[in-house]
Amino acid sequence: MPRINEKTDLFRNISPSKDNWIGAGTGISSVSYNFVMSRSYARVEVYIQRAVKEENKFIFDELKKYRETIENEFGDVLVWDRLDDKKASRIKNQKDEVNIFNEADWESMIEFMANSMVRLENAFKTPITEVRKSLIAKLNSDEI
Repeated sequence: MPRINEKTDLFRNISPSKDNWIGAGTGISSVSYNFVMSRSYARVEVYIQRAVKEENKFIFDELKKYRETIENEFGDVLVWDRLDDKKASRIKNQKDEVNIFNEADWESMIEFMANSMVRLENAFKTPITEVRKSLIAKLNSDEI
């Protein structure tokens, strides 16, 4: 992870695993910044996977209120996957037609992921803080 560690401290203390993803915290429990790689894509995402589906959808919906600000800061359109039929939700930026098993793709994947993650973290920093406050208030009011 040396390339990403040159740009952000977000993953500095994260060790690689055998999974096809690696994540770091956002400041909200069970909401993470993830790198995901596969045989057909590389992506960065904010992944919302708390134990309670309604909390995940609340967080997603609250973040989506900041969509224009987030995408302006990020510098591109993001894919907002509420995933209504699943417990989790995600917001992602993805590079298709790359393969983790093809060494010729590694440089473009690394460059895409490192640059995109820095932009993602910067774009979500303030909205995550605000949504965290909203979530705490909502949980304290027992409305979820």
